[in-house]
Amino acid sequence: MRNQTLAQRRAGMALKWKDKKYGGKKEGNVVSGFPTLIRMDGLLPALAYAIERKEDKQTRDLVPKNEGEFQIASALVEHLSNEGILKQSKSPDDMVKELATAASASQLRRATAEALAFLNYLKRFVP
Repeated sequence: MRNQTLAQRRAGMALKWKDKKYGGKKEGNVVSGFPTLIRMDGLLPALAYAIERKEDKQTRDLVPKNEGEFQIASALVEHLSNEGILKQSKSPDDMVKELATAASASQLRRATAEALAFLNYLKRFVP
């Protein structure tokens, strides 16, 4: 494997996730608004919103309330783990727990900066 720049790794991961469903409540694309949510409220509150659950009326299972945002959180788990920012997260729920309880302030700042940089690519690739 050849050495890649951080920008290449971000772009590659964004291309991998570009075809997922990011629909919002009114069938709009939520990728373009998620960075603003992070900037205004912070990464942890934005992720808490993304992993919020509701009960499915037919199956009675808990499912993501905000499917598009949950997909973004899933992409962030993979990217931040690949970059070594997350140490033990395998899911969006794990990521929130790790950043809220095990991460230092500098790790949270690094995760926030990298999430915003990654989303900058993702929002350009998502149709």
